[in-house]
Amino acid sequence: MVSIRGGMFVTLPKEGWRIGLCALIVLFFVACGEAGPGSEFSSDEDQSGDSPADSDAPLSDGDLDDGEGEPIDGEQEAATVCRTIDDCPEGYTCNPYTFVCIPTVECDDDGECQTSHGPAYVCADGTCQPTACTANGDCPDGHYCTGGLCAPQPDCSGIADMFIERVLPYLKIGQEMQLVAHAVDASGALIPSVAFRWRSLDSGVVSIDPSTGLARGGLRSGTTTILVEPHFALEICEGLGLSASVSLQNFALQLSGARVIVIDQSTGETVSGATVMINDLSAVTPTEANRGVATFQDAEPPFDIHVFHPNYHYRSLLKIGARDVLIPLRRFTGLNRKAGVRGELDFSRIPAVLEQDSRFGMAGLSVVGSLLDLGVTELFASPLMTVIPFDGPFHDELPMPSNVEIVLGDDSPQREVLAEGDIRSTTAWAMGGFIAADDLMEQVVARLYAGWIDVGAFLISSLAYSGTFYHAVLEGVSLDAQPMVPDDGTGAQPPYDEADLNGNGQTNDLVPDYSGFTPLPGPLVLERALDRRVKVTAGKLPSIFSGLPDGVFALVGARTPNGQFVPLGVGAKALDETNPDKPNPEEGGELWVNFAPLYGGLYDRYILIAYAVPFSNLFGFDDGPAPYSAIVRYSENAPSEANVGDFLPFVLWAQVFEAERRLSLLGNEQGDIYRAVFHNQQRDWEVLVGADGSILSYVDMILPTPPDDDPFGPSVDVETVELSRGVSLDSLAEFNNLPLTKLDEAVERFSVYRLSSESRLGLSTGR
Repeated sequence: MVSIRGGMFVTLPKEGWRIGLCALIVLFFVACGEAGPGSEFSSDEDQSGDSPADSDAPLSDGDLDDGEGEPIDGEQEAATVCRTIDDCPEGYTCNPYTFVCIPTVECDDDGECQTSHGPAYVCADGTCQPTACTANGDCPDGHYCTGGLCAPQPDCSGIADMFIERVLPYLKIGQEMQLVAHAVDASGALIPSVAFRWRSLDSGVVSIDPSTGLARGGLRSGTTTILVEPHFALEICEGLGLSASVSLQNFALQLSGARVIVIDQSTGETVSGATVMINDLSAVTPTEANRGVATFQDAEPPFDIHVFHPNYHYRSLLKIGARDVLIPLRRFTGLNRKAGVRGELDFSRIPAVLEQDSRFGMAGLSVVGSLLDLGVTELFASPLMTVIPFDGPFHDELPMPSNVEIVLGDDSPQREVLAEGDIRSTTAWAMGGFIAADDLMEQVVARLYAGWIDVGAFLISSLAYSGTFYHAVLEGVSLDAQPMVPDDGTGAQPPYDEADLNGNGQTNDLVPDYSGFTPLPGPLVLERALDRRVKVTAGKLPSIFSGLPDGVFALVGARTPNGQFVPLGVGAKALDETNPDKPNPEEGGELWVNFAPLYGGLYDRYILIAYAVPFSNLFGFDDGPAPYSAIVRYSENAPSEANVGDFLPFVLWAQVFEAERRLSLLGNEQGDIYRAVFHNQQRDWEVLVGADGSILSYVDMILPTPPDDDPFGPSVDVETVELSRGVSLDSLAEFNNLPLTKLDEAVERFSVYRLSSESRLGLSTGR
């Protein structure tokens, strides 16, 4: 258990665990909130507004460095902590790596600054100024962005590895697919100006343009390997053993009947042994040649397709017109099993000038699968009863997410963080930093006296700290799902062998086997500042029967080369504080999100997800997470502003008819897909059906009985999904270049509501 000191003890009854959890969950937002009123970040590093750092804070003694560990001759500390040059007195500039003001040095060109200070400096307005970067385009000619710094363009010897962007490894005769390769340095940063030479081992199966990487399905069915090697304009990278490859399978055209190809969503490999049903027909994908493929010669569209496999979550697509369908499945961990890691957070890389007497940290694992399954509550691990002592005569344990660490005072012991994830998660991440105990306790005590109820107010008062927080990424994580253990303490190992670990007042339920979680290969080193800011402007929030969502939560992240999602920063704001003068209180208003730039193997685009959620009841729904609506946006460079528009309404009505195995719902014209996800003992059954485009869409989802365990029942998420223009469920289901594995790229907005036996009717009034 964690022992956190400093402040005052307060006793909370165990039956109030959900309220306590809400308040403690809010502490996460301390690390990832807004930059503060009037602050702004732009992609060309033009930052203005109030600094979130305390300009009167004492500075540490010692030499400064240039962000690469080398002392800068002649630089002396100014008595100012800074985040931008506007925080510094005249004659000083802000070092973005030590967060203190340093004297300006006159120059004539970039070369002088890079010679005297290092490659992270440029000559601007006649003085040497440190420059950070989010993309290669932010750097001077001949330089590239690595770890947020500009560095000279390397030669072949600077390439540490290379990879081909994740693709679906299947083609049909005549179909084209663009392959893209990247070279990276030792930090995982993409190296620009690298050309590639492509080669197919069997061009009759799949041919490829040697310079562009455009692949084309040949006239013969089969599988072949595509190889790629790097080179620069004047240098061939031979003899270094650098190459990457991908195996592509070419299929014949499907002109009649129906063909269903079943694949693993994470690996792209075909899955054998699945039971595939089309309408009243059924088949098992063979285990011999062409494994993972089920063909129905006599079937005619429209198709109701259902796919079941004991090792995967189930998936159904209804009313499909395409004859050639590719269905990806998510790996199933197992009934009553949890996968996770345990390890420590390392705060030693955070500049000493930012140190305070308390600290906050949160860890997690890369998200495998669709962003449609990533709600706000999914960022937090299972609750773990934790001793949180404040100075005074009273104390109690509270259920805090096991992936969150809060340390108040210097004498509090550090505990391991416990992050839960998919067994195919490959990357661990963390974010956190230091907070002054007095500042934190002033807010905590005020909310304790209020009974831990005013969650929104606590969020708003806690967001100012994220500007000084740091991020960590650790690749090469390997997980193994462990059976859950009884919560009476008999199945757990020390120090997790106490009864009622999750604080719900029961001991006959199951909790994760924390002692069986995989130890991380090393600590999560908080080393990359959350020094980017985006202003998110949200429009109307949807209404639901239980009231209006009263807050907006925004998440910025990016993907790893294998397609898994890693958060880089978050922010949150309660509705009544977004803009008190706004005439329409139903508008989401503005909030700021601090986030880290792409680094450490993260690449491609930034992904922004804005959520409308009920902060005052975030964990207060007995049968699952609170309802939420979300908006997804992509940005090639670090965004500075994002006007995301209105949130998508919930379905107007829904009900489960168990005897008929039917889910019925009433939607509106804004949805392109209706999605239902049934839950039972961690097994999910996802059902997708296209909307008919009418003002009021009435949809019946009638499902068969699966061959194995049956998730169908009243516990189901009912979702409305809006897609990009020109994309439909039919086009996603069809075997083409935008399959269901890329569903996230086509999603614009979606809303989620968890039905239960107590809430089946009249979900929302909509707007």
